[in-house]
Amino acid sequence: MEILWLDGNDASIGAKACEEISKRGIVLVRNIKSEQSLTEISKHFGQVFNPRHGSPNGVANIHPDHTLEGKGYTRTALLLHTDRSGMDNPPRFLITTVKKQSESGGHSTFVNGKHLQAQILSEDPKLFQLLRDSRMTQFQQEDRSFKCLPMFYGESKIRCRFDDGIYFNHSLAEKLPHLMRHLAKLQVRVAFKEGEGYILDNHWWLHGRDGFNGDREVLRLLINPVIIDALQKEEGKNTSKLILPDIDTTLLDFPPRFPTSC
Repeated sequence: MEILWLDGNDASIGAKACEEISKRGIVLVRNIKSEQSLTEISKHFGQVFNPRHGSPNGVANIHPDHTLEGKGYTRTALLLHTDRSGMDNPPRFLITTVKKQSESGGHSTFVNGKHLQAQILSEDPKLFQLLRDSRMTQFQQEDRSFKCLPMFYGESKIRCRFDDGIYFNHSLAEKLPHLMRHLAKLQVRVAFKEGEGYILDNHWWLHGRDGFNGDREVLRLLINPVIIDALQKEEGKNTSKLILPDIDTTLLDFPPRFPTSC
């Protein structure tokens, strides 16, 4: 599937991005060179989810920094993942742009979660059922405890990570090599220059990053649709105050760890 590019100099980029996201779940952007540009686009998608390591406007600067927690703040490769995967309802949209390009490496990687689920259902129904079973995976929560949450949920939604913030039940752990092969078959890799980036549906697409050399910087915003924010307020919840590990992924360690009973 070809992914559409939009230009930040187009005054209607926000509306066009919303339309494209509703159709395909992802759009690539260029000429987005400032935090202000990100925040202006974000207004078309909803309300900013404030990260722990972000500026007052919610923009996080993802760059190598050993004083900050999370593999995202290193030069290490990040496997495909969902941002804030440990939340019951992760932030819906992710907006990024490259502020400073790395000397080498740092390509972004993507997988269409709906295509992944369709492929696995067709080729490996048993694996599909395991990935929809909340007893098979535990994701790390704000308080460092773990909660049983399925990787595939709702109507073709996906949550994913491969690091020390997830436990796999033995039944699923045995089939992880199969899952990784499915991901590899669908993975798309894009090299972004300064001022380029992407907007994606965090419930639909997985994203990752190759390792890199140099001082690469990426600006990132997480967004919740207004309707979700309103529902959470009705339920007495305030998701924007949750503090979770800032980057949800790193390389998968083998052998996988196993959860307690769900």
